[in-house]
Amino acid sequence: MLKNRFKKILVPLDGSLNSIRGLNEAISLARLSSSQLLGVHVLPIYPKNLLGVFDTYVRYQGKLANQFLEKAKTSAARHGIDFEHKILFLEMTL
Repeated sequence: MLKNRFKKILVPLDGSLNSIRGLNEAISLARLSSSQLLGVHVLPIYPKNLLGVFDTYVRYQGKLANQFLEKAKTSAARHGIDFEHKILFLEMTL
């Protein structure tokens, strides 16, 4: 029915319970349509004059993002689904 209908499914992930629920739904849909998943997480980039203040925070958030994106990859692999992930950086203006 859905076979070959979707090639890739974008899954925004922030580590929250709702994003994990979204991942589980995406895995189900990917299984039905033989699709790949692309997990995306967005991290802020702060202005250079504030970089010292937020540097430790941004590194910590990056570490957490990598951890839950790897968990998502493992979860998808358990169901036979290919999973790629990217961390995007969004410039913040304050």
